[in-house]
Amino acid sequence: MTALEIQKGARLMPNEPFHRELGATAACTVRMALKHQASRPPGAGKGGVKGDSWFGSAKTANELQRRGCEGVFQVKTGHRGYPKAFIKDAMKGMPGGVWIVLEGTNRHTEEKLIAVGYRYSTKKTLSFVMTPGAGSTRKGAPYEMKFPTDHGNVGVRHVDRPDVISKYFKDSNCVDRHNQVRQFKVKIEKRFVTFNPYFRLFSTLIGINVTDCWKLGHYHNLFNKNNNFFMEDDPEDSMPIKKFIGILAQQLLTFAQSLKNSPCTVVPSSIVTQEGVVEESSMESSSSGDGGRTSASSLSGITDANGIVHLPVPFASSDARKGIRPRRCTFCREEGVPNTGGWARHACSTCNKAYCCPTATNGERDCFSAHVMDIRRTSRR
Repeated sequence: MTALEIQKGARLMPNEPFHRELGATAACTVRMALKHQASRPPGAGKGGVKGDSWFGSAKTANELQRRGCEGVFQVKTGHRGYPKAFIKDAMKGMPGGVWIVLEGTNRHTEEKLIAVGYRYSTKKTLSFVMTPGAGSTRKGAPYEMKFPTDHGNVGVRHVDRPDVISKYFKDSNCVDRHNQVRQFKVKIEKRFVTFNPYFRLFSTLIGINVTDCWKLGHYHNLFNKNNNFFMEDDPEDSMPIKKFIGILAQQLLTFAQSLKNSPCTVVPSSIVTQEGVVEESSMESSSSGDGGRTSASSLSGITDANGIVHLPVPFASSDARKGIRPRRCTFCREEGVPNTGGWARHACSTCNKAYCCPTATNGERDCFSAHVMDIRRTSRR
């Protein structure tokens, strides 16, 4: 479960549901879990919650179980009612890859909870609390412990751990990786320093949305090896987020200009569907002294046979007085079009080559679409 809730301070938060009887932490977790559970489709089963030590306590797990929700949490400071001291003493001196499982019953509500102590090294013991249906405590995917060898290389040793803990660590750092990209690569909060709390929250929400779009692009394989930024070690480097932000900003600015020229427009000129088909919308053209040229957005993406989205990006203007300098269209040159035609003002964001677009050619040539449709499907091994 991934959820977001704004904490409104000590004066307003007591008015929120469950706060007075459960406290701030448990109440926040229960509220977000119930919202997530209500949004699940009928017949999807119980929702599951995974939380770090800020959310983790026996009270939180017990309250979720009472409301029909499963959960697993790491326990550090919120260990009231949890046998953390017993687990630490019992596992003292044990090697890595050992865990202990305890079962307890709430004496007031007769509900059971599971306590798991896991030791991944000879020095560190981790504590977890979970509901009985949250997962299995049998052996799962091992933990890969990396260490320097005698020859200066990186050695890997597999450490056993329970299946529920393996799945917990597989998903628990998703928010951390998302925050690292937003805070240290996008850095909107550092670029726009403000004392206005609402502007600060607005900046954070923009960063969250942009990072979500960037990660969704990688999840759906919209960025491939055809560009010059692909890295085998880290697929997310195939399209750096700063380049993605530039393309996104150019799209928004171009679309805003088309809205300004045509106030009746409420949707882009073309929409890329999941199957890669471009559906034309009812955007009206407006002639505002530009020779009858339409005001439709020239940055509508088209998906090729491999599921890769191509965007026509206009060339940067080298001289504001002369405007954008056209270049020879790659598709026209390959097709043998005479030099009298085939001058492009846009380049493909994926292939980095110049192509004609209907917006810049008065609708006479659409080499960009022909180039994308001409890309054949490549086999992936």
